[in-house]
Amino acid sequence: MNLLTNKKISLARGSFSGKKRGGAVAILLILLVGCAVIFGAYYASTLKGSRERLDDYFTDQIDGEKAMAYLKESEELESRFNSIHSVKKDKITNEDIAIYERAITSYEKYLTYSGIDKRVNPRADKMRRRLHDFRATKTRERSVVLEQEADKLAGQKKYAEAEKKYREAYELEETIETKYSLSDKRNSGRTMSLKNRMQTMQAIPLRERAERLEKEGTAALEKRDWTTANLRLREALKIQQQLWADYRIAVLTGTQSIVRLNELVETVASAPYMERREAAEKEAEQFEENLDWESAKTAWEKALTEFDLIEKNFPRSKYADKEIGARLRQNRANAEAAPSFFELKETVVEIQKAILADKAEDVPLLARRAVMLAARITDAYPDNSLVPVDLRNVLAYIDVKSRGIAQIRKPFIDGLLAIPGAPEQERKMMAKEVSQALYGFVMSENPSADSSSMQAPVESVSYVDAQKFASCLSLICGYEVRLPTLEEFDAALGKYDATTIAEQAWTLENSSAKIHDCGTKKPNENGYFDLFGNVGEWVMEGTEAKKSTNDRIVAGGDCQSIVEMLEKDHVQKALGNDKSRLRGFRVVVDFSKPIDLLKVKFRDEGDR
Repeated sequence: MNLLTNKKISLARGSFSGKKRGGAVAILLILLVGCAVIFGAYYASTLKGSRERLDDYFTDQIDGEKAMAYLKESEELESRFNSIHSVKKDKITNEDIAIYERAITSYEKYLTYSGIDKRVNPRADKMRRRLHDFRATKTRERSVVLEQEADKLAGQKKYAEAEKKYREAYELEETIETKYSLSDKRNSGRTMSLKNRMQTMQAIPLRERAERLEKEGTAALEKRDWTTANLRLREALKIQQQLWADYRIAVLTGTQSIVRLNELVETVASAPYMERREAAEKEAEQFEENLDWESAKTAWEKALTEFDLIEKNFPRSKYADKEIGARLRQNRANAEAAPSFFELKETVVEIQKAILADKAEDVPLLARRAVMLAARITDAYPDNSLVPVDLRNVLAYIDVKSRGIAQIRKPFIDGLLAIPGAPEQERKMMAKEVSQALYGFVMSENPSADSSSMQAPVESVSYVDAQKFASCLSLICGYEVRLPTLEEFDAALGKYDATTIAEQAWTLENSSAKIHDCGTKKPNENGYFDLFGNVGEWVMEGTEAKKSTNDRIVAGGDCQSIVEMLEKDHVQKALGNDKSRLRGFRVVVDFSKPIDLLKVKFRDEGDR
C-alpha cells in the first residue's frame, strides 16, 4: 500500500516538473520574438528617414536651368577646342588643352545638376580618355626631347648631366603611368628603360673608379707591393659590391667583377705564405744541385705545407692553384726517388750501350733489372715524374723482346743499303720490304691477309701501323727508324725503263696477281729488291713525319700493277688509316740519331 502511494507521488512530481520547464521555454520565445519585432520596426523607420533625407539632398542638387547652362558651355568649349585642334593638329599647346579640360569640367557639372551619375556616363568617360591622351602626348614629347639630350650627354661622357636628363624623362613617363592612366600612351617598357639608363649614368663613374683601382691593385700585386695592392683591391671590391646592391638593374653590373676581386684580395692575403713557399722551393733546388736529396725532400715538404695552408685558408687565391700543389708533390716525390732513379738511369745507359755494341746477350738481364727498379720507384713514389709512362713502356717492351734481339738486330742492320746521294754512314734503307717474320717479331702480330709465307712482305698495314713498327724497331736497333721519304725512295730506284721494271718487279704480267716472297726477283742497279711491284709501299712526303691531313703517299705499285703504267707514274694517294692486302712498306735507319731510351715517347699514338 505504501509502495503504491509512493509511486503515485513520484509520478505527480515528475508531471509537475515537466510542465514547469515547458512553460519557461515558451515565455522566453515570446520575449525574443517581441524584441525582434520592435528592433525591425525601429530599423525600418530609420532607413526610411535616411532615404528621405538622401532623396531630399539630390532633389536640392537637381537644377534643370543650371544643368542646361553647363551643358551648353561644355559643348561650346569642346567645339572651340575641336576647331583649334583641326587647325593645329599635333602643335596644340597646353593652353589649348586647358580649354578642353574646362569643357569636361562643365560637362561634369551638367551631370551633377541633372542628377545623372557621371561615373558611368559614356560621354564623360570618352572625354576623360581624350584629355589623358592629349596630356600624355605633350608629356611624351618633352620626355623624348630630354632623352635625346641625355643620350648626347652620355656620348660625351658627361654622366652627371645625362643622369639628370634621364631622371626628368623618367619622371615624366611616371606621370603618364599614374596621372594619365586612361591614355594609350602608357609604356612601362620605356619607363623601365629610362630608369635603367638613369641608374647606368650613376653607376658608370663608380664602375670606372673600381676598374681603375683594380688595375692599380693588380699592378701592385705583380710588383709584390702588398700594402698598396690590399688597399686598392679592397676599395675596388667595396665599390663593386655597392654597384651590385644599388644598381643591379643597370646593364653594366654583374657578379663576375666581385668574384674576381675576391680572388685578388685573397691572393694578397695569402702572400706571406706564398713567399715562405717560394723560399722553401729555392732551398730545395739548391739542395738538389748539391745532390743532397734528404735535405731537398725536407725543403719540398716545407713548401708543400705552406701551399696546403693557402689552399685551406685562402681557397680563392691564385696561389692556391692545384697545379702548384701537384708540382710540389711531384718534386718531393722526385727528391725521395732520386737515389733509386740514378741506379735505374745507369742501368738504362748500360742497355743502350749493349744494343749499340751488338752485345745483345747482355740485354735480357739488364732489361729485367730496369723493369723491376722502375716498378719499385713507381710503387713507392707514385707522384714522381722521373719514371714516366713512356719509360716504363720502353723498358717493358725491351724486356719482352730482349732474348730475340741478337737474332733480329744484326741481320736487319746487315740488310740495309746506303741511299744514293746520302752520306753512307748516316742513312740507310732496307734492301727488301719488311717481311711478315720481321713484323711479327717486332709487333707480336701478323695482320697480313695471306700469311702462308713468313718471308712474304707484310701487308694489310696502314700508315699508322708502319709508324708504330718503326718506333718499336728503333728500340731494338738503337737508332731512329722511320719510313723513307718519297725523295729517298726515288733515289733508290735509280734509272729504270719498262724492260728493267719487268725484270725486277712482280707485276700483273708475271705475278698471277699474287704477292711473292721478298727479294725473289732481280735487284735494281743500286741493290734494292721489289721497289717496283709486289706490294705498294708507304712513304713520307718530304721530311714530314706528321701532316695536318690524312692523305698519304704509296710508291712503287704492286703485283697487280701494269709495267707500262708504273713506268709513267708509280705514286698514288691513300688515306693514312687505310689498309690494303696489296700494301706494305720498308724503313730507313738514321745512324746519326742514336735513341735515348730515357727520352723516347712510346705510346700507342700512330704518327710521331
